[in-house]
Amino acid sequence: MRCYCVLHHGQPLELVDKPIPEPTGTEVLIKVQAAGVCHTDLHLWEGHYDLGGGKKLTLAERGIKPPLTLSHEIVGEVVGAGPAAAALGEAARLGRVALVHPWIGCGECAACKRGEENICIKPQALGVARPGGFAEYVVVPHPRYLVDIEGLDPAQAAPLACAGVTTYSALKKFGDRIHTDPVVIIGAGGLGLMAIEVLKALGGKGAIVVDLDPLKREAALAAGALLAVDARATCGARPGGCHTHGEPGHGLQRPRRAHRDLRPDGGRPQPGAAGDSHAAAHAARQLRGHAHRVAGTRGPGSAQRHGAHPRDPPAAGTGQRGDGRPAPRPCGGPHRSDTVNRFFVRARTESVTYPQLSLYIDGEFIQGGGRPTQDILNPATGQVIAQLPHATPQDLDRALAAAARAFESWKKSSPIERSQVLRKVGELARARAQDIGRGITLDQGKPLAESVGEVMFCSEHAEWHAEECRRIYGRVIPARNPAVRQTVLREPVGVVAAFSPWNFPFNQAIRKVAAAVGAGCSVILKGPEDAPSAVQAIAQLFHDAGLPKGVLNVVWGVPSEVSTHLIESPVVRKITFTGSTAVGKMLAAKASSLMKRSTMELGGHAPVIVCDDADVDAAVALMVGYKFRNAGQLEGGRRLGRWHANGPAGPGPPGRRRGRLHRRRARAWRQHLGGGCAHPGGGQFLRAHRGGRPARQRAAAA
Repeated sequence: MRCYCVLHHGQPLELVDKPIPEPTGTEVLIKVQAAGVCHTDLHLWEGHYDLGGGKKLTLAERGIKPPLTLSHEIVGEVVGAGPAAAALGEAARLGRVALVHPWIGCGECAACKRGEENICIKPQALGVARPGGFAEYVVVPHPRYLVDIEGLDPAQAAPLACAGVTTYSALKKFGDRIHTDPVVIIGAGGLGLMAIEVLKALGGKGAIVVDLDPLKREAALAAGALLAVDARATCGARPGGCHTHGEPGHGLQRPRRAHRDLRPDGGRPQPGAAGDSHAAAHAARQLRGHAHRVAGTRGPGSAQRHGAHPRDPPAAGTGQRGDGRPAPRPCGGPHRSDTVNRFFVRARTESVTYPQLSLYIDGEFIQGGGRPTQDILNPATGQVIAQLPHATPQDLDRALAAAARAFESWKKSSPIERSQVLRKVGELARARAQDIGRGITLDQGKPLAESVGEVMFCSEHAEWHAEECRRIYGRVIPARNPAVRQTVLREPVGVVAAFSPWNFPFNQAIRKVAAAVGAGCSVILKGPEDAPSAVQAIAQLFHDAGLPKGVLNVVWGVPSEVSTHLIESPVVRKITFTGSTAVGKMLAAKASSLMKRSTMELGGHAPVIVCDDADVDAAVALMVGYKFRNAGQLEGGRRLGRWHANGPAGPGPPGRRRGRLHRRRARAWRQHLGGGCAHPGGGQFLRAHRGGRPARQRAAAA
């Protein structure tokens, strides 16, 4: 067969005759019909990557040397198959015309085993590590890398193997948000234009493209972009920026057509398929600043009917927000219940979705299927937002069997493999923090900022254990007999039954799971039935990170029944629980009667000792902050103070200083608890405001 090969970097490709390869095993032989050229091919031809600043990374440093047959964008016809591939039937059918997915891994590392061959540490990509498409025939290692082109022109389909896959995977990270919000795409080169086309094919809201080149901006508009932005231009949101379309320096270009599908109430644009956050923010400001020219008018001192964002400042002289709702009362500080209620009002009007709840057993998400269910309530409205399936005794037995089977292989996995899974979990948690946080706020009730912050902060638990599991060291103990060598090795305990609470549902669950998985144990996790979305998200995170099936199992049910079933099973070797002291005592008693290890985190109501030389105002602020955060459900929650009079003398008699402490404590209590009135939004929240009813009535309301 004829091949066009790189024999010397920087020199023209040379025609080389080679024998037609014979496919073996699972291999298939493709007769090439079309092969594209990518920037990677140009780098391979040049023999280096330009790192900037006069620095270069040579291909020889990566172990890539001529001769090379380039092109990883390949479409062709199946003309041969190895015995194992032929046994797969239709996938390796002779005459099948298909696109070849080029990003092939070694098939042996942890990334390949969890289906992420594109990040394999020993890649075997076509056109790079294997001969590519600049030849009459190419060998593909398995039919699973073939994708039907369904009647497309092979020359048009070939680039989808690279630019198409790249942009598709980037856009899919936004999930359903591409259908409601415009996506900001940085750069209108080949990838940028491909992203516009893929976004249209996915039914997205549309693209706002940022590029310095006016010709590329015009190309983006011609491809269907909603707007094209010059990031160098001044913006109306910046000092000295323009406010009228068409003025010099204006960075906005629009397609020559009506913009009926771009309305300001469609949401703020999301920084998109690639790029720089500053440029994306610039594009977002321009969109909001000029949106009235697309879908209405917005004069000074008035609120646009559809376009204002709920967080816009009050319009001048109206006493209202940009969306027409009353502005907050000037009470000296933000009201947490008002903030929470604003989120739930937006949740009702903007269709914030709550996740589908399920059991997670042996790598499978299991819906109701006739199982008993439990209503999940939105604490702000009292409305039922989901149904939580309870595990049957058969489900619990299946989870135990899956965990026991998975433990036998997972305990033998290398620390590097376990570390890679946990690192991936941390990355995914950060990427999905907003969606996970919304779920926590919808069922647990804490403010959205705290919910998202909990997820962002606790993603570090996975990363911390990803590093610690690499350092599970043993010990060498000096022996009396010089002929004896004494060593201690640390081995995984076995199957762990974990019980996590509702107050910090993501934090408490992921720290238990990450520690156990990193140590080589398998886990059966029973999360909080009142706030299940965080644990559901954790199951999805580990599933998507490539954790082998059975290593993590998630069950729900009546707590006493589930705990008894799991703890009394001989499969479970360790119990970990966070919750009340009373329940912890019962679980510890069950575990100890069976000689099983247990780790308990119980109670958490701690006193604060205030010495007589303390800053009383600072002490009160600290105590109140601890006491009222998370509705008081905080490990280490502080009692509101005890006076200690043995410290160095401060100003004034001790009795007067104690009085100052109690007065400030009472005032802080009134400011946080307020009148205890029912919130007009309904549900279980109380409206917080200063002053209010007498203390006895406030206590009764609380």
